[in-house]
Amino acid sequence: MASGYSSRLEDGNENSRQRKISDARAMINEQPQLWLGNSSSISGRDRSLFCSRQLDFLGYDKTCYAAKICHYFNFQKYEDDAPIQVTPWTCADDITCKEMVAEAGGEVVGFPTISRNPNPNWFHAKIDVKFTIPTRSVLFNRDNVCWGIFTALATNARIYRGPMMQACSHRWDAMILYDCVASPEGPLTESSRIGSRKWDILLIKICEDNEFPFIVVAIRDSGTVYEARNYVPGR
Repeated sequence: MASGYSSRLEDGNENSRQRKISDARAMINEQPQLWLGNSSSISGRDRSLFCSRQLDFLGYDKTCYAAKICHYFNFQKYEDDAPIQVTPWTCADDITCKEMVAEAGGEVVGFPTISRNPNPNWFHAKIDVKFTIPTRSVLFNRDNVCWGIFTALATNARIYRGPMMQACSHRWDAMILYDCVASPEGPLTESSRIGSRKWDILLIKICEDNEFPFIVVAIRDSGTVYEARNYVPGR
């Protein structure tokens, strides 16, 4: 059981939630081995994400979260951009969504009941992260944009079983999504600052009182959308 960060996490109000987010970010930056195992095997890319500076177009609160998994069956062309099945990533369906990530080719580590057996019926799957843009942001004030959606291939997802916190009823599982892009569902695909870039996103399962458990705690620019870059383990 992890210690040093748990004494301030007793209540469920907004201040407590914000402290959890701040503590989770600091904890995975300082002790990533609690999630990823042997510290010598943690990639430079992950370390850069964990210590990345906060960006002004994210609120880093409960309004920035993993929202859903969209599935496409093997007879469906992805270019049609019409998902056959959409599963909200809620607390109630957390295990189901993790299983779906594993079935779609993502890495799910530390969950013995979840096996990585590809489901032949899924042609494609992606994970959507919804976020709000603070009123202080340049995007909000200049472009009048107040929300957005990032999307990542499920094959570019890694989920780690996290440490148990003394004042929480669940583990702080972590999810890393590599090379996310602005979703056409949101208003940011035309943004030169966001829509032209790829992003690595770190989410942690923090708030048991939220409908959507995985909250964004860090984000980092990973290149342009025109780069043919896919996640390679250990890079």
